[in-house]
Amino acid sequence: RRNPEARWRLTPRELERLTALQARLLGVAAELLHPGGQLTYVTCSLLDEEGSGQVEAFLAANPGWQARAPELPLGRPRGTGWRLDPLHDATDGFFIACLSKP
Repeated sequence: RRNPEARWRLTPRELERLTALQARLLGVAAELLHPGGQLTYVTCSLLDEEGSGQVEAFLAANPGWQARAPELPLGRPRGTGWRLDPLHDATDGFFIACLSKP
């Protein structure tokens, strides 16, 4: 919403680079948690590759972890999380998921 031209600058190669970086950061953050710890994954994107797809890949690679959507007054479910978008919520685009370490 704030940078509408961004969609034209995001190439498939750049998206691949960003999703790899996000996966790496999610993995590093997950290692820092004690058992029973909570991790909230938030990305400022409407793309499933950066949102629900990222969380699904994390859960597949980390047995025992669980995801839940946060309780928010705006947005709607998307995969294992929650998505806010400019059209329905008058916000920038976001994806949010709460992850629990076993």
